[in-house]
Amino acid sequence: MEQCVPDRGSSVRERPAQMLAVAATLEDAEALHSDLATLLPDHAVLHFPEQEILPYDRKSPYKGIVGQQSRCCTACSRRACLVVTSPRAQVEAAAAGRDP
Repeated sequence: MEQCVPDRGSSVRERPAQMLAVAATLEDAEALHSDLATLLPDHAVLHFPEQEILPYDRKSPYKGIVGQQSRCCTACSRRACLVVTSPRAQVEAAAAGRDP
């Protein structure tokens, strides 16, 4: 993976390159993730899922989805990756203070 290297005068630290692809729906995001992972086998293509509950529900989020979101955020902080998500998941992440 290539890293972004800033100009010498820049104060930005070296960071892995990140890309975000937002599909219209959860189903479209899952399909796009599958397609991109197949087409780009040498790249980290990650899926950032949306919660399966509504914000006003009194239920806790499913642990598997929270774990997948956490793994996605951790992986993106360490290496270059392409994250595929839906608008709803992106809004949920922004409201929670995470970057998908």
